Amino acid sequence: MNATFVFGQWPLVPVQPAVPMPTLSGDTWPEQPQSLPPNLIPQLAGEFETADGWDAAEGLNFSDGLAKWDGSNTATSVSGIDMLEPAVTGDAYGVLFGVSARSAGNQFVGFQFPNTATNGSGFSDIGNYSRQLTATGDYTRARMYVNAGAVIESDYMRVYSITELLKKKWRIVFVYSQSNWVGPGDASDRVANDTPEPRAIVIPSSQQSTRGAFLDGEGLGVPMLMCDPVVHLSGNVGGGPAGAFARTFCDGLRDDEVLVYAACGYSGGGRSQPGDVWYHEPGSETGGEAWENLLKQVDGVLAKAPEGSTVAACLFCQGEADLADITGDEHTLLIRSDFEFLRKRWGNFPIVISEIGWLDRERADVANMVASQAKLDSNSGDPLALPRCRYIPRPEGATFLPDNLHYDQPTQRVRGSEAGTVTLEIYYGGPKP
Repeated sequence: MNATFVFGQWPLVPVQPAVPMPTLSGDTWPEQPQSLPPNLIPQLAGEFETADGWDAAEGLNFSDGLAKWDGSNTATSVSGIDMLEPAVTGDAYGVLFGVSARSAGNQFVGFQFPNTATNGSGFSDIGNYSRQLTATGDYTRARMYVNAGAVIESDYMRVYSITELLKKKWRIVFVYSQSNWVGPGDASDRVANDTPEPRAIVIPSSQQSTRGAFLDGEGLGVPMLMCDPVVHLSGNVGGGPAGAFARTFCDGLRDDEVLVYAACGYSGGGRSQPGDVWYHEPGSETGGEAWENLLKQVDGVLAKAPEGSTVAACLFCQGEADLADITGDEHTLLIRSDFEFLRKRWGNFPIVISEIGWLDRERADVANMVASQAKLDSNSGDPLALPRCRYIPRPEGATFLPDNLHYDQPTQRVRGSEAGTVTLEIYYGGPKP
């Protein structure tokens, strides 16, 4: 008998008022990168390097580091494995799963112990996947299964406790950005997206069940392990700098901290004109759907964060949609007022501004927008500069997708890593020794 998923519920963690301290657990660079959380599936078995521990199943064999379903199964075929420790009833877990090849059928994952199982949404395409499962029993086994005739190859299955991750101090990083940070669609290379990242929790801003993203009854994102595509308010078609940012930033955290990534971005839509998704009068809580969602999601995260948690950074990358409407000091003052409003609400967090896209950086409107945002850098010497704010120009030799607007994935990886490094440098007072 199949049990029912309990989606839309936050894991049971201590709920205390957040302390908006603009600090991390340490004030110097850690000697070692942040540790990975415990994987509940034995390492070699979870990477499909061995069949040891897995149940025999019709149509399934293990070779070349892959779990291969050859299509010979005439009915649903299931294989399970004992976890290193049982699931805890009521706790939330994240399952990360990779599909490297598929020509027929769907694959599913979940938990089981005798006569009971919990199943997630199926995987019907090549990709990396993240699933949030709430344990409705003290499950002792993880399982994967396929429907009849499935021809699918998978390269890993990993299980982590989201509840345990969320008992740490939350370092909340929110995205106030358009498509050149959200994800412009270059997701063909699974490795180049730098995910999955089991040290990072994503708070999605919209429901996308095929990606494992859900909202609770209040419209707040249900925590999930980071995996590309990260689901923002406008969804996401894949790619972008998020994975590289998370990997770099997590490397600079200590083991009592967890990155909580509030995916509040929106692909397209401007800031400056009434009707724009980001539009609002300076200092107002009401406005376009993207602005209101940003406030709602981060407020919601802070309301549930354990003691010692902080808003750790704002990642800002937008302006392409406003090129024809507002530039120069008018734009600088507008986004400066946004940052001041958000800091008053959530604390004196670092602000990291990544340069907008467009191949032709010398085009007058693009150059004007770039200059207006660069003024906010703490070291710009401009009277409008903000403290704890860094502007990151595009990488040297940046390359673009065919639309000449969006950076391609190799450049996105550099942008994400640079943003993570710069954020940590603000906290630790300079580059890593």
